[in-house]
Amino acid sequence: MPDGGFYLRTMESLTAPSYGGRYLPPICKFIEMYDRGAKPYPRQKTFLKIVFLELEELTDYDHMVIAEWMDSTRNDGDVRIPLDLYERMEWCRNNGYHHFNEIIYNGGRRGGKGFIGGKIAEYKTAQMIALGNPQRFYGIDDAKDIYLDVLATQYSQAQGMLYNDIKDAILMNDWLAPHLYYTSNGQQLLQTPADRARSENLFKRGGKSMKASIASIHVVPSAASATSIRGRASYMQCFDEFAHGLDTGSTQSSSEIYNAATPSLQQFDRDGLIYIPSSPWSKQGKFFDLYQAAFEMEDGHAANPQMLAIKIPSWGMYVDWEYDTRLKKAIILPPEKSQQMRSRERLDPEKFDVEFRANFAEAEDAYLQPKVVDSLFAPYPSEDNNANLPSDSGILSRKYRAHADAGRSQDNFCCAIGHKELCEDGYWHVFIDLMKVWQHTDFPEDERGVRRIDYTSPMAWFKDKMRLFFVDKFTMDQWNSAMFVDELRACSIRGEFLNKSMTVEVDVHTSAANFKRWEAFKTACYQGWVHIPWVEDDIAGEGSICLIERELKSLVLKNGNKVEAPREGFGHGDMADCVSTIVADLLMDQLNHLEAGDIATVVGAARGGYNPDDGSRAVRPAQTDWERQAMITRGSDYMAQMGYGRYR
Repeated sequence: MPDGGFYLRTMESLTAPSYGGRYLPPICKFIEMYDRGAKPYPRQKTFLKIVFLELEELTDYDHMVIAEWMDSTRNDGDVRIPLDLYERMEWCRNNGYHHFNEIIYNGGRRGGKGFIGGKIAEYKTAQMIALGNPQRFYGIDDAKDIYLDVLATQYSQAQGMLYNDIKDAILMNDWLAPHLYYTSNGQQLLQTPADRARSENLFKRGGKSMKASIASIHVVPSAASATSIRGRASYMQCFDEFAHGLDTGSTQSSSEIYNAATPSLQQFDRDGLIYIPSSPWSKQGKFFDLYQAAFEMEDGHAANPQMLAIKIPSWGMYVDWEYDTRLKKAIILPPEKSQQMRSRERLDPEKFDVEFRANFAEAEDAYLQPKVVDSLFAPYPSEDNNANLPSDSGILSRKYRAHADAGRSQDNFCCAIGHKELCEDGYWHVFIDLMKVWQHTDFPEDERGVRRIDYTSPMAWFKDKMRLFFVDKFTMDQWNSAMFVDELRACSIRGEFLNKSMTVEVDVHTSAANFKRWEAFKTACYQGWVHIPWVEDDIAGEGSICLIERELKSLVLKNGNKVEAPREGFGHGDMADCVSTIVADLLMDQLNHLEAGDIATVVGAARGGYNPDDGSRAVRPAQTDWERQAMITRGSDYMAQMGYGRYR
């Protein structure tokens, strides 16, 4: 009996004798022998062995990786796996499984989720073909097609990265090559030995003029809805980026798609395989529910031992890449080894935590973390020397920036004035000096009993403040702004303001420009470069509140590119628009340098600059406990078990 090949040793005797009996080596050996595509990284190999329950194939290196992942799990680290992993693998094998039935891969962006899915699908498809006649083996009609489904809410997504990874893995496999009947961007068809025999028999009976083509294994991407995927026999289903699917109760809801699709696997009993790779989103929806279910325990044992879940950051599967001499580099490095990743994390820690560290967001669609908003009102630079205070007049040596949002006559009309300073940390910071809100409830009823904002009131206020602040630039949102812009521009030309050449403009923004402004503001807030004084106003229906604080905490992200305060909650966002416009405008140059990774060109040698040779290159110190132990107890033989070369 050949070494390994657990799956085929169990099922071979049940295969139709004239077609089956082909031996498959264990998955990593199968890839080494037949796959001409990219090779898995060391830890990806460990994970693939786990998926297919190959306990005998686990080396000392694999056990070390599993121990490291478990240690991370216990200590709330970047990687999380079930602590009873070995027990689950034994349970599955003892109960007739040949792989985990359901794999929830919660991984960071560019972390190899699709690549791993391609290797799993490649091997799973080979298992179907190795059976000779998989339909007969599973009690399905011989003429019935069987499917590997790549499912997503939109066809373009389903046809994208994951399907391409699977398609390419199958296409580059020499073992599968004789069975590949057709391939395209829309589907792949493969023939089983039974298909081929049936096709040959039909051809013989029909003569040369009869063209019979039979390929019963279909690998297809599908735009899934709960009504479109019922009825077919699927031996494997992949749900691409499932965490980002809607969960609204419609037929395209992630829950409805999952519930409608998964019964198609039942015809394959324990050999049906579900692979759900996704970067996380919020702690809501089917992906999070399945992730939680995979870790659920009952009376000290796994409630769902047939499920496997892993949480791993983008760089997690590329650790130890140096030990395989065939690998040239890691796809992605952690922030401590990559300046680019450090910059990404600095720009938006919350987004980085979700997208690259693979941690679920606490609140769905909240644009700013409450603790970040709270930090904007803190004393700066200290309690004893606080510059974060409102001011009714400016300093002559300082330039100010002002923005107003007129809104509609019965909405809030807001204005803010601010300036920037080069602070002791070496960066420019923005301080908001003055905020003003007008409400229709502040004005008397007209002859029809309706309260409206009298625009002469904010006009008089603007003129007064332009005589007290050296405003370099004043802008207004385009709505109801023409009268204000024309009048203030005329006053500036006549020399009535402190700055006799003040710029007055209408701020016309597209949706893309608005989102860019919000992203710039958010980044500046996360960097600690924004300071807003705590000022309370009597707001209609709300009482005495800090308006800007309430608005910033009410902001949500809609459709991935629109920031607003939802009308069903606190529906105002006018003051937040004013403040964000000032901050984004004053700090845009600094933010652009930050994003480009050359912030030192703005602040020189100030704190926060970086040394370009600070270890961001792919140089990996051999300092971990397991490496030291390996060098002491096993020497070079330790890594050589898996065919890895010398340490670089």
